Amino acid sequence: MPDTFLLFFLLAVGVVVFFAWLARKQAKERTAALGLLAARRGWNFYGDNRDRRIEASYPQFPLFRRGHTRHAHNRLSGRIRAFDTELRAEAGDYHYQITSGSGKNRSTRTCRFSFILVALPFGPQLPGLRVRTENLFDKLAGAIGFEDIDFESAEFSRRHHVSSSDRRFAYALIDPRMIEFLLGHHPPVFELAGGVLLVISSEGSRRWEAPEFSAALDWTQVFLDRWPGHLATDLRGR
Repeated sequence: MPDTFLLFFLLAVGVVVFFAWLARKQAKERTAALGLLAARRGWNFYGDNRDRRIEASYPQFPLFRRGHTRHAHNRLSGRIRAFDTELRAEAGDYHYQITSGSGKNRSTRTCRFSFILVALPFGPQLPGLRVRTENLFDKLAGAIGFEDIDFESAEFSRRHHVSSSDRRFAYALIDPRMIEFLLGHHPPVFELAGGVLLVISSEGSRRWEAPEFSAALDWTQVFLDRWPGHLATDLRGR
């Protein structure tokens, strides 16, 4: 019996060690793939270097203030051309932890998500806006009067939850051409605040693999290219 217990114990330890090794291996491969992605785009890549300045640099996004032990890593930085100029952009993974309970019931959960940030050329006066996939809770909230901006496209309104500090801006940005783009390309969650565009992976609950990161950057480029010209001209004139 003792020998059987020892065998199972060693087997359990071996399984834990194997999966820990596999996780480290996959993390290194992902980091290397992101480095190649940055090189192909002519962007800088900072690998595992931790950056704790994101929270202070972008205080308009509450997502970066969740939990504790916050930092960005696997960061890429470069330029995106839009609105006839070069826009400063950065992307990467964000890490934070949430601790709950107390004493023996105290537990800590680690959360990670991927992000893209683009500084738009309109300044902090740019109205705020957030677009994400509609869920069941949104439908229930809408039934009791909580605001969700609806558009002429019933399909778009059914699939997306849109909120904004300026309804006229929301209608001007999400015009029929933009709606066609958003319906044809499953969009990530995106938000405008303080003159910056934030694109994240599914409500900040998961990280992108390198091909998904590349697709999200491509999506961001097309999204910016689809901005109505008259809206960009009006915003620059304010």
